[in-house]
Amino acid sequence: MPESTTASEADSGAYHQIHFAWAEPTLLGRVGPGPSATSLPEQDQPVLRSWRDRLIPALTADYRSALPGTDSAAYPETLWAHHYPDGQSALVYRWPGDVRDAHAWAIVGPTRGLDLPRVLALHENPNTRPAASRPPKPGWAAMRTLPAPAPWERTAAPGALRTRDRRAAETRIEGEPVLVGAVAHALAHPDRPLRLTLDPDHADLWQATQLRFLWGMHRVLHDVLTPRAAVPAAGWSWSFSTYEPVTDPEEGPHLAFVPPSSAAGSPFLSPVPGSTSGSRRVWSPS
Repeated sequence: MPESTTASEADSGAYHQIHFAWAEPTLLGRVGPGPSATSLPEQDQPVLRSWRDRLIPALTADYRSALPGTDSAAYPETLWAHHYPDGQSALVYRWPGDVRDAHAWAIVGPTRGLDLPRVLALHENPNTRPAASRPPKPGWAAMRTLPAPAPWERTAAPGALRTRDRRAAETRIEGEPVLVGAVAHALAHPDRPLRLTLDPDHADLWQATQLRFLWGMHRVLHDVLTPRAAVPAAGWSWSFSTYEPVTDPEEGPHLAFVPPSSAAGSPFLSPVPGSTSGSRRVWSPS
C-alpha cells in the first residue's frame, strides 16, 4: 500500500523515493520527462520540485555525445550519489535511453543514512533495490518510504568483508590494478575529483567492477580523509557515479567512471602521482 510521510517518519529520518519518467503530465504539471511517482504527499510539491532541480545534472547526462554511435538501448545502467551542503543526499539509479524510454529512480534523505556502506546495503537488497522491470504506479504517495538501511558490513555474512576487500584490491581496468593508483591520487590531491576510464562494454552495474572499487576506496580512505562527524566531509566528497558522461573535472561526482577518450594508455584520466607511464592527461593536476 502507498505510504505518506508522517511527523514520526520525518523525525526518524525516513527516505523518500522519486521515479522520473515520461509522463502526461508529470507530478509537477508538465508533459514530458519528470517526476511521475513518489512517496511524498501532494502537499510536499515544493519539496519534490526542489529535488527535481537538484537532480537535473544526474537526469540530463549526455550519453549521446559521450558514446557516439552507440544505440541508446545499449547505454549502461548507472548508480549516482551526491551529498549536499545542507546534510541531504540522493542516490539515483539511471536507465538512460530515448527520451520516452529513459527513466531514473531516486532515494533521497539525510546524508548520514546514505554513506557508501548503506548504499551497498540498499543496492544488494532485492526488496529495496529498484528495477526497470517493475515501474511504480504513477502518483503522489504511490511509493513507500524507506528506513535508513544498516551499513552493509553490519549485515554481511561471516567472511564476506574479507572477500569484498580482496576483490576490491584485485579490481583491474585495462589490466591495471586501480585501487593502489586511485588511493595515491586521492592522498596527493584530496580536493580534486578522480576519473577512471572504462569501456562501455564493461560498465554494466551488475558486473560490480565499479562498486568493488568504491568499496575499496571507502575502506582504505574514509577514516583518513573524512573528519569525524563531518557531514558532508570537508575536503573530500564521497559522491560518485558508476558511469558518468561528464568528464569536466569541475562538475559531476568526486569519484566517477567515464567513457575512454582513446583505446590506449592508463585508465586514469591523469597520471598516478610519481608515474611516468603513458597516461591520458585530460585535466592538469597543477
